Amino acid sequence: MGKSKPPGTTTHTLYLPDAIHKQVATVAGYGGADDLIIECIAEAMKPRWAKWLKQEYKKLGAANE
Repeated sequence: MGKSKPPGTTTHTLYLPDAIHKQVATVAGYGGADDLIIECIAEAMKPRWAKWLKQEYKKLGAANE
């Protein structure tokens, strides 16, 4: 039986390079692939989100001048 979607989540299709897929598939055998992917995305998003927010604040500041 397939895994059910946890509450409060959104489904996304990911296209992983083959080498990374092999590593993730290996980790998945131990039940940690979803947690690994979520942790990686969360960490990678921190600087990108901060950069995006800074750009948006600049746009708002320019619009108010």
